[in-house]
Amino acid sequence: MFFALDGWDGDTTPCVWLVRPDLLNERSISWRGVITPEQNPQLNIWLPRSIKNGRQRINSENYWYDNGLPVAIYPRRQNARVIAQQGTFTVHGTERRGLDDWVLSFEHPHQVLHRVDLEGIDGDVVTAQLRALGVKRHFIYPDIDNYVKHLRQVFGW
Repeated sequence: MFFALDGWDGDTTPCVWLVRPDLLNERSISWRGVITPEQNPQLNIWLPRSIKNGRQRINSENYWYDNGLPVAIYPRRQNARVIAQQGTFTVHGTERRGLDDWVLSFEHPHQVLHRVDLEGIDGDVVTAQLRALGVKRHFIYPDIDNYVKHLRQVFGW
């Protein structure tokens, strides 16, 4: 929600995309969960130098890894911004289709990926509610510039 409203000008309809990373991985690597790169060297086939060499498929412990398909991962927690945002990422391989196009080929695509349009939302009210819940600019972007932007927003400076 924060990212949908951050910098929103009010002239468009903001939206939020919801992704079920476990179901995405079930479809791409036949495993229902989210992968941690540190524990899965097989994910190296998604690295840029491997992607440059073309599509690769490997079988490891009854799972197929195919770098043509997207995979959902927990990122390495080595960056303050990644730690603050607590997100998962999709890593895309050699196939050039967008995630939404690929998911449309699933039997129940809206269970995996769903767009929620925030039609008629009052951005100021929702932003204030997010702040009350602890979702603050300087927590999501932990640097001095964004702390100052947060102060300006809260105090109207």
